[in-house]
Amino acid sequence: MAHVSTSEESQVRCDPRKAEQYRRLLRLRSLLADSLSGVKQMNILVPARIKSAVKRFTPLYRAFNRLRGQRLHSATVKIATQRLGTDYGGWRIGLSALNPSTIVYSFGVGEDISFDLALIDLVGCDVIAFDPTPVATEWIRNQKYRSKFMFVPIGLASEDGEIEFHVPPIEGGHSFSLSAEPNAKQQGTIKCSVMRLTSLMKRFQHDHIDVLKMDIEGFEYDVLDDMISSEVRPEWLLVEFHHGNYGIRRSRTRKSVSRLLEYGYNIYWVSDSGREYGFKCSRS
Repeated sequence: MAHVSTSEESQVRCDPRKAEQYRRLLRLRSLLADSLSGVKQMNILVPARIKSAVKRFTPLYRAFNRLRGQRLHSATVKIATQRLGTDYGGWRIGLSALNPSTIVYSFGVGEDISFDLALIDLVGCDVIAFDPTPVATEWIRNQKYRSKFMFVPIGLASEDGEIEFHVPPIEGGHSFSLSAEPNAKQQGTIKCSVMRLTSLMKRFQHDHIDVLKMDIEGFEYDVLDDMISSEVRPEWLLVEFHHGNYGIRRSRTRKSVSRLLEYGYNIYWVSDSGREYGFKCSRS
């Protein structure tokens, strides 16, 4: 939890703006302590007003998610990066290493392609985006996007074929997942076409991938195992892990991250929420 030293306290008293920030920090610390009091870390339910307030203070928000057991790692290397896309669909990546011939695979469209379009505008590369779910395909049909953007209604998995996706846990949602959310308000499954990463690379005649982004609602764990077994090494790997959702334990994310580190990746970015990771391959 954030700590303010005696010397810092004396400094903020001399600056009205810092003094107000200091008072807000103390109030947030008190709210956070009250919300966590007597609650087991493995099953924390935090009021929305506290989440919203804490998000305004990045260091406190990160500490907050560590306490909740959601932010499991920190960056292991420092790389100059830029955030591309919206608050919801954005990612950090090093633009200086990219060029118009960069090969980008983006899995998990949902209803946000802001990162993909930003890459096209700033780098000039082609982006192939994949999502087999009906919400995404219908949403894409109504969008105007760049000529360098290609949409493919196929999902990413550790096998080729058709598999069951669980419908979003709430009506109107767009996140179709590998497993059902334990407290889902709606239940059901649909079948969608999926392919392995190597199968897709063969289909598009690519012998490597420069940027691989995946937000695939629980499929990422088996996909990463399959990627490592197939000896595919994208230079930039962007992954949203879903520990805490769909009954997925934190230990599964820890195991996947450990395997990636052993496989030659470094973590250059972890989002404040603790779910989105940026990895950079250290091997040629």
